[in-house]
Amino acid sequence: MKNLFMVERSVFDLKLSPHCFMVYMFLKSSSNRDSNECWPSLNTIARKTGVSRSTVEKAIGILKSQNLITVKNRTKDNHKISNMYTVK
Repeated sequence: MKNLFMVERSVFDLKLSPHCFMVYMFLKSSSNRDSNECWPSLNTIARKTGVSRSTVEKAIGILKSQNLITVKNRTKDNHKISNMYTVK
């Protein structure tokens, strides 16, 4: 089936805030099944989760600190483009 994604039940034990949980779920649902990578813009994450861009940035910081995601900065022609997120 398309449009489904799986998460470990243990994610509920992490006691993430609702905003962090939403951002994590969006990244998880956007990630490639094989590589667990995705590269949505901060604005896209904010729009899709219904929170502000600054809230997304804070949530990403928390998710990084809890080792739930890694973030790689990407550039094209020396210009910053959306980050690449690897979801664990």
